[in-house]
Amino acid sequence: MRYSKTAAKGLRLARGLRVEDVARKARLSAQGLRAIERGAVPSAETLGKLAVALKVSVSVFFVPGRGSP
Repeated sequence: MRYSKTAAKGLRLARGLRVEDVARKARLSAQGLRAIERGAVPSAETLGKLAVALKVSVSVFFVPGRGSP
């Protein structure tokens, strides 16, 4: 499995949320969330916070790919 660099932004947009809304719910800075949406790889803790804020499983941030069994 590998991290999907587009998942966070896609989920946010699909829900009609602003960066600031998700950042507040996830207790992240808006700048940090924007960096993630541009491709920065977040920590496991940050992914957990985003999953809670977006009401999804952490697994939605990953896609099959190089490195999977």
